[in-house]
Amino acid sequence: MTGQAVPNQAWELAFFLSGHEDLAAQISARAVNRLRVAAAAQDKRRYYQPSLRVSQTDATRSKIILSETDLLQYLIYRESEFLLDALCQGRTNALPQSRDLTEELLIHYVKHLVMLTVSRNSFHVMIGISRVLHNYSTTEAILLYHLVTQNQERAKDESYWRARKGQLIRALKTRFGSVLTVVRGRSGEERIQAQADTTKYQTLVDDCLRRFTPWSTSCLVSENFTPQCSSAPTQMFSSHDASAKNQIKVERMHALIHPACFARLTSTLGLAAPHTQLEIPQFDLSVLSP
Repeated sequence: MTGQAVPNQAWELAFFLSGHEDLAAQISARAVNRLRVAAAAQDKRRYYQPSLRVSQTDATRSKIILSETDLLQYLIYRESEFLLDALCQGRTNALPQSRDLTEELLIHYVKHLVMLTVSRNSFHVMIGISRVLHNYSTTEAILLYHLVTQNQERAKDESYWRARKGQLIRALKTRFGSVLTVVRGRSGEERIQAQADTTKYQTLVDDCLRRFTPWSTSCLVSENFTPQCSSAPTQMFSSHDASAKNQIKVERMHALIHPACFARLTSTLGLAAPHTQLEIPQFDLSVLSP
């Protein structure tokens, strides 16, 4: 990695997560120091060739390979996890009090959701964004995923989507503990108990999502986007260049995480706007008392 642009971006992200200059410097420095080892580990996976006994379907489930800049962004998430530890363990007096407690928890909730999903693939990002952070139905999420991938042949049935959503919610519950409450919806699905009014935090969530969008990507979903028009972002759909396929998957993640791009996708399908579907957890602050 050359130059200071990306390290500066790393510091800015770390400062957003920590709210403290010294902590931001520590987090970003540790992430930069871990980058070479993390990149080498990814390279081993890049050149791994599945045995003939592994089906093509299983082979395509491999984790995404992140570019160096996106990997640094991911490492910032990992290196900031001690802040979430302090929050969930009630050691709030050890943290900078630049934001109220709900805002701090919400930032780390969105960060952790993105961290869990971008390390997998765009399918898991879709579940996290559309089915956990937003309350779109399984059917609507499937339509969104078809729109992004332009491939209905690999569609998974609704039971598979619900099972993966359940796994993600349980992972969040395990990480946040009693701060989060998991309830059953009318269809019997698990969901995180949400606040009745999300208006106050919509701007903060959008800010989080913009910052957590993969750094190596750009907005490919234009304001007049339709999947059939000549201006459709083919870079997000397919490529004949095998080396570009991985980046295509990352571009799909951008379309799902970046709030403006995601809003354009939902609008294309005639779905409700994301801000009306946002589900912000009803954090139980009583368990965080020192």
